Amino acid sequence: MTQVRCEKHGISYNDESPRGCPACSDEKSAESRDVMRKLAQASQTKLDALADDEKSGAKPKPKPKPKVKISAERMATLKDLFEGTAATIQDDAPRISTFGSRVLGLLGKTGNKKVLKFGLPILVVLFVVAWFINSSHYIVQPSPAVVESPLPFPVQPGTRVEVLFAVLGVRPPEQHPTDRRLARFQYGSDLIVDALNGFVYSITFKVSNRVWQGISVGMSEESASGALALLGEPSETGNADPPPPERRGAYRVYDTLNDRPLRQLQAEVRPPNGCLDVAVDLRYLSTGVIVRGDRRWIVVGVGSESLTWVVTEVRITDRSVVGPGNLPRAC
Repeated sequence: MTQVRCEKHGISYNDESPRGCPACSDEKSAESRDVMRKLAQASQTKLDALADDEKSGAKPKPKPKPKVKISAERMATLKDLFEGTAATIQDDAPRISTFGSRVLGLLGKTGNKKVLKFGLPILVVLFVVAWFINSSHYIVQPSPAVVESPLPFPVQPGTRVEVLFAVLGVRPPEQHPTDRRLARFQYGSDLIVDALNGFVYSITFKVSNRVWQGISVGMSEESASGALALLGEPSETGNADPPPPERRGAYRVYDTLNDRPLRQLQAEVRPPNGCLDVAVDLRYLSTGVIVRGDRRWIVVGVGSESLTWVVTEVRITDRSVVGPGNLPRAC
C-alpha cells in the first residue's frame, strides 16, 4: 500500500481506500446532507399547502396552456397550401350550428347535471304522452256486419200475434210512439213488430241475421234493387249523390253512423201477390272506427276507393188495413 497526500488538506491516506481523503469525504457527505435537507423541506412545504387546500375545499388552479401564435407569414403559407381544398383556412368563416352544438350550448347555460337529470326525462315523458293522446288508432268494425247464412223471417204482416209469440217468444206490449192503436213488441233494439187489432201490421229489422223475401241487412244496393224488382217496381227517394265525407288523413269519415247519407228504395206489392209496402234504407258501409283520445269517427272509405251503399234497415208494412195517421187501405 502506498501513502498519498491530499493536495487540499495535506492529509496522508492509503491510495486503496475507497473514501480517498477523509476530509474531502466528510465535506461531500455534508453537502449531500444539506441538499437532501433542502429537498425534504421543499416537499414538506408542498404537502402542507395541499393539505390546507383540501381542508378549505379550494381546488388547485390548473396551469394555463401556452398559446400558440401563428405568424402572418406562416398563416399565408398555410392558406396557399390548402387553397381550394376542404381544409381551406378562412379567418371570418361562420361557425356551423348543429343540433348537437345547440344542445351543448343549452347544457352549458342551464347546468349539465340539472338538465340531464331532470329536464331531459321530463321532455321525453311529455313527448310520449302527447304522441299517445294525438295519435289515431284504426279499429276494424264493419257496420252493418255481414252474415253468410241469415235465417228467414218466419212471420208475415197480417199474421196473428199468437203465431209471432210461438215463433219468436212472448213479449209484453208497449205503446207505439205515434199511434195508440198499435201495440209494439220489441225483440231487442233492432227488431220491432207492431200489431193492429191482434194482427201483425209492420215489421222493422236492422239485424243482418234475418232475411225476408231475399232482402237482408248488409246486402249491396244492386242486390237489394234486384230483390225488390221481383216484388214490384222499385222507386228511390233521398239524395243519390250526397256530399263527400270528411277526411281524416287517408280515411274518409263521418262523426256517427246516423250522419251517413240516407237513401231509400221502395216497392209496392199488390194483388195477386199481396198487399204490402216494402222499404229499405241505404247508407255507406262502415268499415271501422278511428279513435283519437275521446273522439271517434266512422270510417266509410280509405284513400280514393269508391264507397259502397248497403242496406241498413228493412220495413214491411201491411196495406190491406187502415194504418196509423188514417193511412188508407191500398187494396
